[in-house]
Amino acid sequence: MTDQDGAPVTGLTKPPVTVTSTRTACDPRARIDAIEWYAERSGFRDLGNGFYQFNWKPAESFEGQCRTVRVSLGDGNLDHTAKFKFR
Repeated sequence: MTDQDGAPVTGLTKPPVTVTSTRTACDPRARIDAIEWYAERSGFRDLGNGFYQFNWKPAESFEGQCRTVRVSLGDGNLDHTAKFKFR
């Protein structure tokens, strides 16, 4: 993450990231890409020099659902969205 001058943003103590999801109708025409789950739990990590990692572990109750996941980086820009079908 960099500031308006391109300098690394360091020292964040809490995640500016928020992840929300809402249940949506499944599109039978949608392309499906398999995605592996790596996060054992949700959490925020400062990797140093302006690099951060935010892991999000979806709820097990999402199994079989289609959901729109919205990620806000807390920087005032548009949120990022993606649709998933949890198996």
